[in-house]
Amino acid sequence: MTQPRKSVALDEALLKSVIETDTFHALPDDVKKQFEATYRVMCELREARLTKLLSKLVADANKTVFKGKQEKVRIYDEGDGLCVEFG
Repeated sequence: MTQPRKSVALDEALLKSVIETDTFHALPDDVKKQFEATYRVMCELREARLTKLLSKLVADANKTVFKGKQEKVRIYDEGDGLCVEFG
């Protein structure tokens, strides 16, 4: 009998703290305005790299830890955040 899949959303606050930096928010407003566009691009790049890293970790786990087993782990974007599914 197939076990039901279990899905868990990753903590958005934790992901945000990895992607964004407090240093930027501590800058004076006039300096922030000057670098805001660059900061946003850097955050998007960090988010893409984090998603790629998590996907690679999940793929590696499926190849090693879950090799030969029916259960697999997958990570996917729910639209408003990342989720991990096991089943």
